[in-house]
Amino acid sequence: MTNTAALQKLIDSVDALSIEDQDVLIALVQQRRTEQRQTAMSHNNVETVQTLSSGQRIEAFQEWVESHRAIELPDLSDEAISRESIYGERG
Repeated sequence: MTNTAALQKLIDSVDALSIEDQDVLIALVQQRRTEQRQTAMSHNNVETVQTLSSGQRIEAFQEWVESHRAIELPDLSDEAISRESIYGERG
C-alpha cells in the first residue's frame, strides 16, 4: 500500500526541482524501470523457454527482439561486423 504522505512529499520535492532536473530525473526513472522489466523478463523467459515448442520459442525470440528496439542503440558499422574485424588473422 502506498504511503500517501510520503508520496506527496516526494512529489513536492520533484516540483521544487528545475524543469531540466525534472527531465533528467524522469529519464533516469524510465531507464531504471526499463532495466528492471528487462531483468524480470529475462528471468521469466529462461524458465519459460524450457517448456516451449520450437515455434513458440521463435515467437518468444521475435517478441524479445521487438522489445529491445525502443533502446535505440546505434547500428554497427560494416567494418564492425566484417569477418576480418571479428576473426582477425584467423579469418
